[in-house]
Amino acid sequence: MDNSKEKIVFQLRSLVVVRYFEIYKYLEEKTKNIFIEEVKNINGDLKNKLYFFYGGCANHSIDYSKNTLTMYDRKFNIEEDFHEFSFNQIIKICKNDRKIEKFNFNINSMQVKQEEFDFYSSCIKCMNMRNKLAHEVLRENFEDEDIIEILSDKNIEENVIIDLETLDIKLMDDTTKQIYSNLLYLNKIIMQLTSSNSLLEFIRGDEESKCLN
Repeated sequence: MDNSKEKIVFQLRSLVVVRYFEIYKYLEEKTKNIFIEEVKNINGDLKNKLYFFYGGCANHSIDYSKNTLTMYDRKFNIEEDFHEFSFNQIIKICKNDRKIEKFNFNINSMQVKQEEFDFYSSCIKCMNMRNKLAHEVLRENFEDEDIIEILSDKNIEENVIIDLETLDIKLMDDTTKQIYSNLLYLNKIIMQLTSSNSLLEFIRGDEESKCLN
């Protein structure tokens, strides 16, 4: 591959990864905000479990010079909103009980009719990909546990975001296609979760109607 093609391949990867981190961060924030609002109306076993886990997640600090571990108290608060739970913790806790109705939805496959992916498993796969990218941006290939669905070249060409309009997307390598596929599904998840329009701008067509088909 000549230098000009290598440059485009690198640019494609860079732009897709940047957008992936941006949209993923937005999903984290929206999910946490919805969780904080919804737990106000939760009682019973799930609420007890949340208090139990929250107490176990109390902060601690290590003073290496004094060989000291300090644990911080977490006072019981009947109005607790559990805001210190991470996105990862929220997904894994709520996945088992499915008491947060706003999280109980599926997204349609962009590629296979009648196939659907549930919110929780989709978030976990996007989370896995994000964590691996954070440690190795130029890694080669992801596992099935990291990818919701690998889109065909045709589906990718029909869903090109504005950020890539000056580049030849036919030069997108296989790993970038994996990331881009998850990026499009991240967008679909947020649209359904928040009942809002697409966060991504596309070169052709109305992505809101395209995603919901």
